[in-house]
Amino acid sequence: MWMDLLGTWSGFLSVAVILICAIGIPGAVAIALMRQVKGQIEIAHEPAGKAKARHSAWHDQRYAN
Repeated sequence: MWMDLLGTWSGFLSVAVILICAIGIPGAVAIALMRQVKGQIEIAHEPAGKAKARHSAWHDQRYAN
């Protein structure tokens, strides 16, 4: 069966597309989640200049961990 499928260019390309869909797409999603890649919406909702919010000393001590 594999020799019949891989014996033609169209069969070989079909297997390549199936492998890309089965391995490549989930792999890319996993890498994006591990690296926390931000999309356009997340970037648009960030404060301008990525300024850190200033909190009181009590807040910093309370939420230090």
